Amino acid sequence: MSDLTDFVKENDSKSKFIKFEDGEPIKGVYKGAKLVPDTFNKGESTMEYTLEIDGDSKTFNSKSNKLAKLMMKMDEGTKVEIVKTGTGTQTLWYVYDRSKKEEDKENEEDKEDISKDIPF
Repeated sequence: MSDLTDFVKENDSKSKFIKFEDGEPIKGVYKGAKLVPDTFNKGESTMEYTLEIDGDSKTFNSKSNKLAKLMMKMDEGTKVEIVKTGTGTQTLWYVYDRSKKEEDKENEEDKEDISKDIPF
């Protein structure tokens, strides 16, 4: 690997922030959400979600009402898998409860897509 690749990989793993890649799942334990000031739009607020991933507390921010409605169904302490696809107004969020099935979480047939409950 090149020095740049190593540098990016090392810094991404140390970051306290979650970065979503299109279609790539993020898995962790949901620790809650809170309203925080939006650092990009002065005077506005955004939701900050916290997940515990590999023992580390990591956060991500989103103004998505769709995501907020999905996360409202999750209790703190729930093992979740979150997938984001698309960008801008074409963004779709999928949130899966992984606490119920400890065995083969990668089996597509076992996924419970709670986003089906909300017509977006």
